[in-house]
Parts: sequence; C-alpha cells; structure tokens
Amino acid sequence: MDHYPRVHAFNFLSFIQAISQLMSVAMIIHAHQVRYVVVSSVLLRPWFIILVFASAIERLCGLALGVAMERDWLVLLAGTNRPIALAQANAAINRIDLLCEVINCASCVLSFAFLWCSPNHVV
Repeated sequence: MDHYPRVHAFNFLSFIQAISQLMSVAMIIHAHQVRYVVVSSVLLRPWFIILVFASAIERLCGLALGVAMERDWLVLLAGTNRPIALAQANAAINRIDLLCEVINCASCVLSFAFLWCSPNHVV
C-alpha cells in the first residue's frame, strides 16, 4: 500500500514501544519484590526512574503510531479526493480505538477483582 520509508518508521516505533513496555513490566515486577516504607525513598530509586522513562517513551511511540495511522494510511485507504470516505474511515478507527480502551479498562478491573478477591490473597 505504501512504498515510502514510513513503513520502516512504523516498524521501528512498534519495536521501541514493545521494548519499553517490557522494561516497564520488569520494573513493576522488581518494585513488587522490594519493600519500602517511605515514598520519597521510592522516587529516588533507579528502577523507578527507568519505569518513568520507559512509560514516557511508550506513550510517545503510541502517539506517533496513532498519528501515522490516522494521517498517512487512513488517507491512502480512503483516497485523497474522497472526504466522505475519509470521514467514515476516521469514524470507524475512532470507534475501534474507544472499544479497545473500554475493553482494556474492563479487563484490568476484572483482573484486579479476581486478584484481590482470591481466597489466597493476604493484605
């Protein structure tokens, strides 16, 4: 569909986003294994700083991927001189995005509910 180097940029951003998500997961797992009493001591730990930077990089990559999808490929799919088709495609993409966000929130709530309501959970 697209022969420009944007495809390579899209693949690179997807790779960087996946790496930063894995780094965030590793830092969160490490944070749950280490116990701290004072909040200020947590903020100065190297793993917390890595977590913040990895989260920021992941959000920036996600934003760039969304812009690339909406501005480049969506226009190519709908056609450059077809504003009605572009509006319909944009509406469909927005619906899919909102549905994914709702499913993400619902799955997090359900997983936390099952985690906290399990009989083996100790507070």
